[in-house]
Amino acid sequence: MKSIKDINFAGRKVLLRVDFNVPMNDQKQITDDTRMRESMPTIEKLLKDGAAIIIMAHFGRPKKGGFEPELTLEPVAKYLETLVKRPVKFTQELLGSGKPEQMAKELKSGEVMLLENIRFYPEETKGGEDLARQLAALGDCYINDAFGAAHREHSSTAVIARFFPNDKYFGFLMENEVRNLEKLMQNPPRPFTAIIGGSKVSSKIGILENLLDKVDNMIIIGGMRYTFTKALGGKIGNSICEDDKLDLARELMRRMDAKGVKYYLPVDSVIGDKFGNDANTKIVPSGEVPDGWESCDRRAFGARDLRQRHQGHRPERRRELQERLLRGRRWRRQRGCRQADAPRRPDELCLHRWRRHARIPRRQGPPRHQSHPGLIPNGEKPSKAGLQALPFFILKSLCRPPPMTWANHRSDIGETYYHP
Repeated sequence: MKSIKDINFAGRKVLLRVDFNVPMNDQKQITDDTRMRESMPTIEKLLKDGAAIIIMAHFGRPKKGGFEPELTLEPVAKYLETLVKRPVKFTQELLGSGKPEQMAKELKSGEVMLLENIRFYPEETKGGEDLARQLAALGDCYINDAFGAAHREHSSTAVIARFFPNDKYFGFLMENEVRNLEKLMQNPPRPFTAIIGGSKVSSKIGILENLLDKVDNMIIIGGMRYTFTKALGGKIGNSICEDDKLDLARELMRRMDAKGVKYYLPVDSVIGDKFGNDANTKIVPSGEVPDGWESCDRRAFGARDLRQRHQGHRPERRRELQERLLRGRRWRRQRGCRQADAPRRPDELCLHRWRRHARIPRRQGPPRHQSHPGLIPNGEKPSKAGLQALPFFILKSLCRPPPMTWANHRSDIGETYYHP
């Protein structure tokens, strides 16, 4: 596939596959638009050329086959309008009804259309050629900019490209990711560390096996970590797990031990008694999740939250406060596990990297549960004194070595490491 950099798409109808599988809250509001913004350079280039864009994307994992209201892409279409600064044509009707085909036929240069969730078609995940043929009939050329879904042999990613032997391209996101991967695979810097996430081990087997001969360290996160945790004898409660892949996980760890690859699993987990914003939550070692509880990612904490907290300060002071907080916090991004807008602890701003490197006694500083002017409860404006004290408080009281966990004492599982 070729790059779109030097191609002019003026007057053409472009089929663009993207990854808009973004997290949403219960009100169908997008809580993290990173994946959408990553594809904006490709969309902006096509609009600048004067192309008509027909976007294909998926959301969630439909199970019934056919339209499912809770997984519609309508909220995504509305949000996309704010990014492209123009109307986005959308219909919930599926291919075969005639309406999507008619809308695509009438689409003009400079207009954008979003098809309904491509995974509403059962043939999509099976790599159905008939579905790929229907999609290909809508446009003149094909661009794949869905790096997060490109490893799957689905109708809208791999099969559809066969219908455009001379008109298939990589988007800017795909091109950059492929270029970076090629550099790492051919001549990686040492030590070379790979971070692998996702919900399933089965979908990452090829990647894991390919990396075993290239990396020095492997960090396993996301939902797939619970399959490895259970394979090591840990308790995971109702957390996501592939029970039929436990032997595979043990074999992969055995091979990593044999090759001298150090592998890491998260030392603790945020768990809830159910998956929802009103769930009771607590933090436990990853291998000690009680029955009836499940692990889930915590809410992403980004610059937008900082802007809300710093309203009322003059601009130059607000930037100073944001920079100070950003130096003392940990970015939390989606790691391939389910997410909910769960409540944050007051010490959400702690930077775990400080824990790892700071040589500070465990009992130094005030206990974590005590109140402190540096802790900013949700909905309250930070005080000047509190913000000035926050980094020092974190460094003194939160920079602690990770606790001993259920797997630290096991000698029969090979050389297992945990990162705080």
